[in-house]
Amino acid sequence: MTVLDLALGAVVGRAQLHDSVGGRRQTAISPSSREPLILLFVGPEQGHPRLEGWGDDGCFHYVGEGRGDQQMTQGNRAIRSHREAGRELHLFQSAKRGFCRYLGQFRLAETTPWYSADAPDTDGSMRSVIVFRLEPVGATVREGASLPRTPKDAPEVRTWSASEPGWEWSPGADERPGGKPVAGLELAYARYLEAQGCVVKRAEIIPPGEAGRMVVDLFDVTGNRLIECKRSVTRQSIHAAVAQLLDHRRFLAPTPLLVVLVPGRPRDDLVNLCSSLMIEVVWPDEEGGFMSSFD
Repeated sequence: MTVLDLALGAVVGRAQLHDSVGGRRQTAISPSSREPLILLFVGPEQGHPRLEGWGDDGCFHYVGEGRGDQQMTQGNRAIRSHREAGRELHLFQSAKRGFCRYLGQFRLAETTPWYSADAPDTDGSMRSVIVFRLEPVGATVREGASLPRTPKDAPEVRTWSASEPGWEWSPGADERPGGKPVAGLELAYARYLEAQGCVVKRAEIIPPGEAGRMVVDLFDVTGNRLIECKRSVTRQSIHAAVAQLLDHRRFLAPTPLLVVLVPGRPRDDLVNLCSSLMIEVVWPDEEGGFMSSFD
């Protein structure tokens, strides 16, 4: 048996497949030393559900290999150079244990053949990964996940009401699963601004060439103020807020004013840091209102 003998959609034992054409038995990217083939395997065990799958560009987006920040070495390099090396790419979807389904032959896209994205490593720490865009060669089986978002050439910005039900999240880590903010401070400030007649939105920004989104905590549309909330007044938190605001600001027009929202007044040096960058700092007072470093 060779890979080319397989019917589209056929389920084959992975051990049997390697007995026939060679290749590494435990890796997701498996170049054969016997045939001009590279076998690619995808499935839940790879752990990239939001980055790996069919895009609306007709390509299968495939995450490379390697721990930490991925480099264009080993299997990743084999995919990148498969055309020059005369090697075919054949994609398999994990089926039941020890078996995989043949999805067909692919090739690396000529336009934007790969891009970078952020994804968790096996220990949960974030790192940069390589995502290859694989074009079908002839008929393929369109099986497996579809990407929630396919990277675009231009940035995308989406807004919705800050008062929309279900946007709260119970207090926890700074990471916001599903883009939901820490409940309490943001909600209180949103209602405070709305009581003054301001239109307050939530927003997400998808940079060009990326599938991941950046979540904007609050956007005061009326005052054109971009607001980043942190639940601590430590230097680390203020630094993170400043970096996020400067990153997000690039995608909004007209250029918004910047605000750091925190649970209490930071120490003078951190307030001065923000002031030097023309960033307002806002925190709650004892009477249910809010105070500003610009007052």
